[in-house]
Amino acid sequence: MPAFRPSQTLVLAYIVALFAGFCAAKLLALFVLFRGEGSIFDLKYGFGPYIQNLVETGRFFSCYEGRCQVSSRMPLLPLIYAGIALFGTDQAHIGIIKSLIMSAYSGTLCFFLIRMQARLYPAAALLWAAALTVLFASYPTVKHAYELTYEEAILLEILLVWSVAFSVVSCLLFAPSEGRRTDIALAILLLNALLAFFTKASMVLILALSFGIFVAVAVRARFSWRAVGRSGAMALAGLGLLGLWAAHNAGGGRLTLMTSYDAESLYRGNSALGAEIYPDVNLDQIFDATEVVTRDGRHFAVPLQPKPWSFADEWAWSDHFRAAALGWIADNPTAAAGFLWRKAVNFFLSVEKSPYSFNADAQRATDNSRTEMILISAGLVAGRVATLALVVCGVLVLVTGSRADRVILGLMLLANMAYAAPYLVGFNYSRHIAVSFVIVLGSLVTLALRLWGARAARPVLPPSMGVSSPKRRVAAGP
Repeated sequence: MPAFRPSQTLVLAYIVALFAGFCAAKLLALFVLFRGEGSIFDLKYGFGPYIQNLVETGRFFSCYEGRCQVSSRMPLLPLIYAGIALFGTDQAHIGIIKSLIMSAYSGTLCFFLIRMQARLYPAAALLWAAALTVLFASYPTVKHAYELTYEEAILLEILLVWSVAFSVVSCLLFAPSEGRRTDIALAILLLNALLAFFTKASMVLILALSFGIFVAVAVRARFSWRAVGRSGAMALAGLGLLGLWAAHNAGGGRLTLMTSYDAESLYRGNSALGAEIYPDVNLDQIFDATEVVTRDGRHFAVPLQPKPWSFADEWAWSDHFRAAALGWIADNPTAAAGFLWRKAVNFFLSVEKSPYSFNADAQRATDNSRTEMILISAGLVAGRVATLALVVCGVLVLVTGSRADRVILGLMLLANMAYAAPYLVGFNYSRHIAVSFVIVLGSLVTLALRLWGARAARPVLPPSMGVSSPKRRVAAGP
């Protein structure tokens, strides 16, 4: 009896339904779970003043206690909210519009890319349908995608598009006759790497990897302008945007692509108190509380920390906490190594919500309902199973794969580590881990295609990058 194989059209229709269902889940979560009230100008974590100044003055800056900052936050999230706020500033309404925009954006580009990949690898659509089902059925995915108050609110779906594009580009690197498709996928990859970076500075390694892939394509094409012209224009435009951001930061006192807030985040994840209370208590309490209590009942007094407005400018504030973090690491290498190990365990192995408590007293946490804790753990378990499957596929590629397969395995490893590294150097919570599963699932689909999908891949014509030749035929996957 022949095995049941759903038609490509049916699978692609299911993928469209998955994105529609995910959008509906985000909207439902907004109505049921959203606790935000008031104006978007009151948004927490320093975003509100940036949004208000963008709307009222058209300039990107934030002032508090007589001190102004221009580089403490990356610009994309405030820009999106400021654009929506032109039609109303209510947080709930902005959350609805944001959810619709991000679903339309990610759904359209992912569908286009998956259909492109499925033309070479017929199994691609089915594998992506399975991966997206796991991703969208996960409570942590919905929880962090519907939110307003932190970058993962848009970063998750931007990185989903990036992950699909990265998979397509990685596979097309070894299908030389697909030059035009490679250029399009590469342009989408670069676009979303830039969007991810302008959302959160910790995506700088994702951005660097994406530009590295562009260079690899250019070298493989022997710098053929016909082959890399479209993606080359995208790369130049991206470099121009990065230059504008660096110039903006220079106006605030330092020529850099990073934010002044990064050093405070580094200190959270590399300090004596942080090492004692992580992951039980939110590390923000290092700055907000006078005493913290861990789950096992240990009490710690919180030393008074200097406020940003007590420094000459935001970069003096940044330098202070960077020096404090690096000084602690140098003076306490054993404690720093132990802290790094706990952060790695939390990022790669833990199936518990982190931080356990956003309050200073973890024994009296008021933000942990039993149902939510179970749902978060279930989502983390699903992600860990996907990670284990990725490790198994990686071992199979090493043992049975071709040289091209091993190159793609290396790219998948680089993608996952490019995302993880900043959260190991700084700190990580469940929301950062939930977003990492986007890249894990994309890597799993890619390696599965190289192991099994390439056998059924459509033959392509080889020659130079982007120019087909009728002389001979080779398989899509070496």
